[in-house]
Amino acid sequence: EVQGPNYVAARGTVIMAASDSDYSVSNGSGLFRSTSTGASFTLVSCTSGLPAGAISDLVSDPQNPNRFFAVVRTVGVFRSDDIGATWTNVTGNITGFSASIVKAEMAMMNNGTTSSLFLALLNSTAVSSLWRTTNLGSTWTQMDTPNTGGQTSIHFAIASDPGNPSLCYVGGQANRYRCDASLALGSQLTLIQGTNAQNTTPHADTREMFIDASNTLLDVGDGGVYRRASPQGNVTPWVSGNGNLATFEAHDVAYDAVNDIAMIGTQDNGTHIQVSSASTVWQWISGGDGGDVAIDDQSSPGQSIRYGSSQNLGGFYRKTYNSSNTLVSTVFPALTVLAGGPAISAQFVTGVELNKVDPTRLIIGGSNAAYESLNRGDSVTALTPLSGVGGTYTGRPIA
Repeated sequence: EVQGPNYVAARGTVIMAASDSDYSVSNGSGLFRSTSTGASFTLVSCTSGLPAGAISDLVSDPQNPNRFFAVVRTVGVFRSDDIGATWTNVTGNITGFSASIVKAEMAMMNNGTTSSLFLALLNSTAVSSLWRTTNLGSTWTQMDTPNTGGQTSIHFAIASDPGNPSLCYVGGQANRYRCDASLALGSQLTLIQGTNAQNTTPHADTREMFIDASNTLLDVGDGGVYRRASPQGNVTPWVSGNGNLATFEAHDVAYDAVNDIAMIGTQDNGTHIQVSSASTVWQWISGGDGGDVAIDDQSSPGQSIRYGSSQNLGGFYRKTYNSSNTLVSTVFPALTVLAGGPAISAQFVTGVELNKVDPTRLIIGGSNAAYESLNRGDSVTALTPLSGVGGTYTGRPIA
C-alpha cells in the first residue's frame, strides 16, 4: 500500500516514480514508469492522459492494487486503473488548483464496501482547501479548512482512518485535527493537540502521519515520533515514541573546559547542554531553532560564560555557570551599535565567534555586516561598511 506523500510505487515488474521539483518536465519533474523492474523508465507525463507538471503525491487504492491516484500539483487529480499505463482526469468540481499551490497531499481508505479519498491543497502559507470523494473522483465535497500553521510546503501531513470513511487526520507546523466529513460544515474540525485530560502534545512541525494496524495514529516531525491510540476520540494522550532515537540535528557545538561538557544548537529543538561530563542526557536551555553557540571558559576562573540564541539571533543571551555546572546569572546583551552603524540584520543562523586570545571579545555575523564587541555583546561596532547608495552595509569590505 502506498500512502502520501509518496513518490515510488511497485507492482511486480512495474515501478512508478513521481517527481515534484521546481523544474520543467524536461529536467526531471513528472511521473516515470518502468515495466522492467527498473531497468529502464519512460516519462508518462505528457502522454497516456497525464499532463505535464510536478507530481505532488501518489497514492494507491488499498482494495485494488492496479488503481492509483496522482496529483499534478497545479493542474488536478488523475486516476489510473492499470498501474499507471493510462490516466483519467478526476478533478471534477474541485476548485483552487493554480500556480499558487505549492503542494497537494492525499490519503485514501477502502474497506471493501466504502472508499474515501481525501485531498488537501496547500499554498505557501496555509492549507488552501480540503476535499473528499467517495466515488473514486466522480464528484468531490469540500470540507472545513484546517489551520495547521505556515510552512506548508514542508510541514503538512494527512492520514485517512482505515475504519471510518468520514475521518481523516491532518497536522502541520502548529496544529493537528481530526476532520469528520459526516458533520455539518463549520463543525467538522476537532483539535487533537492538548485537548485530552493529560494535556499532552507532540512536537511541532508534522511531516508525516499514518495509522498502524493497532489503530494508533503515528505523527512524525522535527521532534521525532509520537503516538496516539484510538485517535477517533479525545481520551487517549499523545505519547513519545522516540525511545533511544537520537532525534536532534545538532548544527553547532561548543566545548566547556571548566565543566568538561558540550553545548549544542539544534534544528527546531533549541539549545542544550550536557548535564555532566560524558553524559548522554542533555538539559534544555532555550527553544526554537538553536543558533550558533559559543563558550568563554578562560576569562573568569572557575566559571564558564555561554552564549546562545534561537533563530534570527532571537533572545541572544549570555549565561554564566560555575564549576558545578550550575547557572549563576543570565544577561541579555543589548548589542548596542556604536559609531552610527546600522542595526544588526540577523540571519536565520547568525554566526557568533569568540576571540581565542581574549574571549571577552566576539564577532557576530549579520547578513548586512560583521560586528565586533569588546565587552561580551553589550555594544558592537560594524566592521565592514561598503561605500555605496545610502551607505549600505553588505558584509563586504570597502573596496
